[in-house]
Amino acid sequence: MKLLVNGIELYYELHGKGKPLVLIGGFTSDVSLWRTVLHTLSSHYQVLVFDNRGSGQSSSPDEPYKIEDMAQDVISLILELKLEKPHILGHSMGGAIAQTIAHRHGDLIDKLIICNSMIRLGFASRLMKNRMIERRRANTDPMEIIETKLPWIFSKDFLQDKARVEELTSFELMHPYSQSFVGFKRQLDALFDFDSRKWHHQIPHQTLVIGSEEDAICLQDTTTLGKNIPNAQFVNFPKVGHAPHLEKPHEFKHAVCEFLR
Repeated sequence: MKLLVNGIELYYELHGKGKPLVLIGGFTSDVSLWRTVLHTLSSHYQVLVFDNRGSGQSSSPDEPYKIEDMAQDVISLILELKLEKPHILGHSMGGAIAQTIAHRHGDLIDKLIICNSMIRLGFASRLMKNRMIERRRANTDPMEIIETKLPWIFSKDFLQDKARVEELTSFELMHPYSQSFVGFKRQLDALFDFDSRKWHHQIPHQTLVIGSEEDAICLQDTTTLGKNIPNAQFVNFPKVGHAPHLEKPHEFKHAVCEFLR
């Protein structure tokens, strides 16, 4: 379904019953990001999944995006759907959005989960993402773009599993709601602008910070978030890359449910 909130038409889905849990996807992702964990989580919680502005079936306005705007999108959706004090889980860019929600709208949420996210996007990641935008602008073959980003996202063990890599690649190539160049560029600009160095240590919520041993994008920042947020627990998945919910969904679901219980 779609709702017009904060001037943006957002696509969303509600699954299950119980205490609300909002899942916020990362850069370029849409609701399909949560396909490996949604069934289990929605058996315990009322789970809201949605497409951020600039991705999936939501609007992709060609205007500047800020992480603060995307956080307000989420809050507006929560209020419109009358979700009372939901838990918030954000992955990667979604973790930046989740941090911002906790910082700016903390009284509206309950527990916080920050998964493989950043305090500020690092230099190497900026170079990689700039390279990707050049390829998108040049209409590079989608398969080449996928092959470029896989080593940044997944662990060595995952990349050596040909069956899983082929399954993932096929899913991306066949996905009916591929991100537009406008959405890609505008989300990237928002990500480049995000910086929580001055305030992430002020987040008061009970927080679970999830990191991964082979996360080439965010391992250092997740470790710092786990240390600096006063009421944080830190979980680090061994031999896993930037997307533990895709590589190790059972372990990911267990960590999330244990924390929320």
